[in-house]
Amino acid sequence: MKQIDIVVLDASLTGGIESFARRLCAAFRETGMSARIISLYYQADLDLKSEDIVVLNPVGVQQAGRFSLFKTVWQLRKITQNSVIIHTFNNIFIFSALLNFSSLKRTVYTEHSSFDAVRPHVRFMLNCLVGFCSSLVCQTDYSRKKYSRVHRKNLVKIPPSYVEIDRNLPLTKESGLQIAFVGRLEQSKGVNDFIKVSETLISLNPDIRVHIFGEGSFVAEVDAFCSSSRAKGRATYHGFKNTWYETVRGLDFLFILSSSESFSIVGIEAAAQGAALVMYNDLIGPKDYTTEETSIEISRDLSYASIERLHQQMVSLRSNPICANRCAQSVQSYNKDAFQNDWSAIVRDV
Repeated sequence: MKQIDIVVLDASLTGGIESFARRLCAAFRETGMSARIISLYYQADLDLKSEDIVVLNPVGVQQAGRFSLFKTVWQLRKITQNSVIIHTFNNIFIFSALLNFSSLKRTVYTEHSSFDAVRPHVRFMLNCLVGFCSSLVCQTDYSRKKYSRVHRKNLVKIPPSYVEIDRNLPLTKESGLQIAFVGRLEQSKGVNDFIKVSETLISLNPDIRVHIFGEGSFVAEVDAFCSSSRAKGRATYHGFKNTWYETVRGLDFLFILSSSESFSIVGIEAAAQGAALVMYNDLIGPKDYTTEETSIEISRDLSYASIERLHQQMVSLRSNPICANRCAQSVQSYNKDAFQNDWSAIVRDV
């Protein structure tokens, strides 16, 4: 039986890569394959009760020191000698490939950040090394078209997650709107923009209810916003929750305001529950599963006039009684069977 190793930088984090790794590991195991997550670092308190995760360095990246990466990747080389390796992080993949070039023929590289987002010399190395991999797995139609110019032979498109569609969606919505932010509480994810937009939306419509899920360095700002006189009783900080969508039933809008977004797993989770998306118009990833009937695109100009216009669009969109079902139908192709079958086919051919 093949051993499948999914390599992540730090399995204690709560972002999209870590969510993808856990779902993929579970999917392989459910189909009878031997799979585990290999975490180079682990910055949370070690309380691993799952045999699915192997930690090579039980400290955070910052605490480990600048030169620990080479040593940790050398450990990775030894532990994955006979495995099918699924890489999720640019620098780890490059170091691993240079230390053991022959491993590339049993390596699958997954695109979790665009090659365009890295420095030119890193992009050059990625393009060179990925060409020798068994497969390059991209996430969207946009990235498939872009990478097909260079990597035509080993390119495969598989979205990074799947959803269970809520078949009991309400056909009519209650008065007022429920909006949410889900993600790391960092500037790059747009939590500060979400707070700014929410403050204006509450002033325009006191019936709006705001929900924030996640952890990060902006938690103090989130707490201050939720406890402010204007937002108190209207905004709630829920912390981090894996199944965040079970906390808010009847969500109207999920906001995706990050600086870049290759796909957005929480986007399909929200749509499956009947929520529409509000996102910046320069974010490419979510456009794979959104239309004018299931999303609102806005510019990065967050003036009062633009937010006022957004509020009018939100009210108009949700006034349609079948909006929730349209949102759910837009992501019904992202199902568990397709996810498992596509990934099983990839590792079977390695």
